[in-house]
Amino acid sequence: MDASTETNEALYPDVLRIRFEDGNMIWDFADGRSSLVPLAWYPTLMLATSAERANYHICHYSAHWPQLDCDLGANAIILGHKEAEFFASRAREKYAARTSTMALRRARAYTALRWVPEHHISQALLGEAS
Repeated sequence: MDASTETNEALYPDVLRIRFEDGNMIWDFADGRSSLVPLAWYPTLMLATSAERANYHICHYSAHWPQLDCDLGANAIILGHKEAEFFASRAREKYAARTSTMALRRARAYTALRWVPEHHISQALLGEAS
């Protein structure tokens, strides 16, 4: 076996499974190795729900999360590469929109029980004075 083949096998091992434990992402490889990285390095996955994180597909040395439009390769995990800032920013924006939408839904549900003019809800969520 030549050096380039050994390097490829070391950087691109087949992925057996991916686990999420205690704020970390752990990749288990077919060659017996495991690689642990902080989930905070991948905001797209960190900000996702546990159900979204659990829905992934493995294809040899990479994984794809269809609901998140996220792809990671074994080489990035092994070498300790963090998520690109463009994708991390996009994940933070999606999370902010999702959480503000959930807050607005909760506020609307509350107003169904106790009538409050809708513009007061928006002002309260935006931190504006009434």
